[in-house]
Amino acid sequence: MENKNNKLILIYGAPCSGKTTLGQELSIKYNLNFISTDSVRKEIFKEKINFSSEENHIVFECFIKNIETSILEGESLLCEGLFISKYRRERLFSIMPNRINIIYLSASIETLKKRLEARKQNPIISEKHQIEKYLSEEELFDFYNRSMPPKDEKVIINTDNISEEEVLKKAINIISFEEHNKQTIQNIFLYD
Repeated sequence: MENKNNKLILIYGAPCSGKTTLGQELSIKYNLNFISTDSVRKEIFKEKINFSSEENHIVFECFIKNIETSILEGESLLCEGLFISKYRRERLFSIMPNRINIIYLSASIETLKKRLEARKQNPIISEKHQIEKYLSEEELFDFYNRSMPPKDEKVIINTDNISEEEVLKKAINIISFEEHNKQTIQNIFLYD
């Protein structure tokens, strides 16, 4: 499935941590296709806002299928999502274990709450983040608690109190590091 020239960049973290914004910026900078779990969810379920675990599983399987198809076609990709469960991280890792870069975005719960509230108030931002604008603070807190950071701090960007430009620079530095070997990636990404 892999070819030596393509790469998979994964951005994950809690809702409102800046995944979509960073993903869009990096996809433009590096001319990469960008796939988000939210865009796949919207494609499948249109305007629906509440999802069962079975529907979320369908979304993730379609997300994986889109990635696999692109990789088979020799494309490099940038993908973002929550990737909370170890099963989902393992599935992503199995696609291209030797050509993967990981970026984890973190922020304090206070910052995430402020961003969530701002998204609910701004119709332009709400359109961009359809799912998140319907999250309650309790749901946000649940995602925050389940979105555990990876073990390697070199791939973590805390988005509290820094500009989008600073986040982008830090992400570029992470991507620019020499490829991690397979064991390092497993240690970073496949934690419990």
